Amino acid sequence: MSLAGEVVSGVASGVLATAVVAGAAAIWRRRLLRKYGLTNESRQVLEALWDEKLLRRSAQIAAELGLNEDVVLAALQQLQAEKLARERNRPNGTFWKITLRGKEYLKLRSWIE
Repeated sequence: MSLAGEVVSGVASGVLATAVVAGAAAIWRRRLLRKYGLTNESRQVLEALWDEKLLRRSAQIAAELGLNEDVVLAALQQLQAEKLARERNRPNGTFWKITLRGKEYLKLRSWIE
């Protein structure tokens, strides 16, 4: 095989390997997202909690998303069970915030969509 043929073969192998790795990563991300089995409402609520420095009340999230507060509370319970969000009890009420795992979930979703 000539030098040019070896170069072309090497480049083709590199491109193929990169495609295989990228495909495997995409499959892994999709499986990880499906693992949580979040409802549409839970995903909306998690997106409303996007800032890990921000504490939010369930009523505030419900008003922002146009959802019933009971639906938001159910979504928050699902998120808490999956360790994507957590409840913070303060003297002036109950607040919610996203966890680092929740931030990673949102990043994975944005890569896939």
